[in-house]
Amino acid sequence: MRKKYTIYLFLILLGGFFLRVTWIGYGLPQPGYFSSDEIDTIGRSLKIATGDLTPSHYNKPAFFNIVSLVSYGIVFIFSKILGYVSNKEDLIRLFIRNPTVYYLAGRMSSVIAGVMILFLVYRIGTRIKNRATGLLAALLLSCCYTSVRFAHIAKEDTFLTFLIYLTLWFSLKAQETGRRQRLFLSGICCGLAAATKYTGILSILFPVLFLLSSLKNGEKLIRQMPVFFTIVLGAFIGFCVGMPFFVLHPLTFLKGVFASSVFHQIQWQTLWLGGEHHYGFLFILKMFKEEFGSLMAIVGVLTFAALLSYFFTKKEDRERLFSHINWNVLTPIIVFTAIYLVILFSSGHLDYQYILPLSPFWALLSSLFLVSLYERKKIFMFSAIFFLIIQEPLYHSVKFDMETLGTDTRIKAAEWMDKNISPGDKIAFDTDYYYQYHPPIKISSESIRDLEKRAKEKGGTGTYFQLLEKYQRGAPLYHARFLPMPTWLERLKEEEIREYNPEKLKKDGFRWVVISSYYFDRIRIDPHPGWKPIRRFYEEMARRGIKAAQFAPTAWRNLGPELIIYRLGD
Repeated sequence: MRKKYTIYLFLILLGGFFLRVTWIGYGLPQPGYFSSDEIDTIGRSLKIATGDLTPSHYNKPAFFNIVSLVSYGIVFIFSKILGYVSNKEDLIRLFIRNPTVYYLAGRMSSVIAGVMILFLVYRIGTRIKNRATGLLAALLLSCCYTSVRFAHIAKEDTFLTFLIYLTLWFSLKAQETGRRQRLFLSGICCGLAAATKYTGILSILFPVLFLLSSLKNGEKLIRQMPVFFTIVLGAFIGFCVGMPFFVLHPLTFLKGVFASSVFHQIQWQTLWLGGEHHYGFLFILKMFKEEFGSLMAIVGVLTFAALLSYFFTKKEDRERLFSHINWNVLTPIIVFTAIYLVILFSSGHLDYQYILPLSPFWALLSSLFLVSLYERKKIFMFSAIFFLIIQEPLYHSVKFDMETLGTDTRIKAAEWMDKNISPGDKIAFDTDYYYQYHPPIKISSESIRDLEKRAKEKGGTGTYFQLLEKYQRGAPLYHARFLPMPTWLERLKEEEIREYNPEKLKKDGFRWVVISSYYFDRIRIDPHPGWKPIRRFYEEMARRGIKAAQFAPTAWRNLGPELIIYRLGD
């Protein structure tokens, strides 16, 4: 029987791996085509590689960048052995001309973390009830759409989730062995989770709650204070390892965090473009539906409610709800989930990946429900609900993988522009997020220097654009103007709004305008009056511009934004 479970687990891990690894080369060698945050991740990692530990910004800590950096070191060693590179200069040139190895290394870190989460969920589910619970939870989680999608991306969220549940696992092992000192390892994992993303600090609940639950009758907490301080010390050491800049300049780091946009989001001090549709209860429901599908989300909510009722039910009635559950394992996860949900509900801005730390628990909830049906001999109901639960997230995950095998709309648009727009022509783009939302065309030195100037005005170093000017491949080059649309409304200036004027662009010699749905969709749905002048620009382009080409993603065939290329009339 044990061998059979091992085979099942191997097949689940293998299936989860293939769902997450197909096709992680999407969009390469062009950067950032899975997520605009990838450019930030890779750039910050290479900044650390130069010996500069100063954060580019304080919205995120640095541990995932350090993990990515280790993989770059391995790539460098093998590349040097094979003769592809000889020094650091070659690596930097590669970052501009063909950064494939950097993105693949970062994305593979997420893939491996995603598969390890499945293994941890199996082990944790086994401890909560039995092996069937663990296997079902791992199988359900392996198909969850947002987990699959973000495991493709060189981004910290999947790695954060792995570290949160690794913290839980070490806490559980410390409780099982009775060696409370092992909670030190749990504390280190918690610190590393916090150094991956600040919300990771919540995982300290696991070792602390396990410590409290392990107190013997009449034993006072004061006697276990050394163990508690061991947990805190482990968390501190883990954070220092994952965020070395904090060790060197703690006050500068703390000031940077409190001044960051992520801190202002928590305080509701920012108005993010499209933000009206990215917070609140309805968006959380949308996050749950996208990750789990409708039925698994509902099953998880109902099971979660039933588990919560355990704490308000008479002792003799508890076994009727869920039999043979290890509440010492389950209770800390329930507490973590409840607090995390409160944070989601109160956040000033949300995004789909924020749900990932809840995904393993929701898979465990659904598996508990299914196992309870099986134990009650309701085999038909078990089979029907299992099929209905898994088919929606699996459908979306497979569909996403198939779409990654296609050519991104931005690359198609770039190929069209190379064929139909003369070198040296002036082209305007509807945002200054270069190389993230638009076709990867080659631009003139004058255009690059303008982007470098803007980056420095926003507090950046402009290093990326300096490297781009130095290492960019040759012709055809275009004169590009990236219109200055900030993501946060309070940063939008009057002189920037004036840039969104087709007549002004035409007067300045621009013959082409490229707009991306990543922005015009947000402008269209965001009712805030502050965006009205730019909304008027899109309306005027649709009314007066000559549509030269349009590129839109096709379900099951390819990904990317919808791009419209307008030719300004003569």
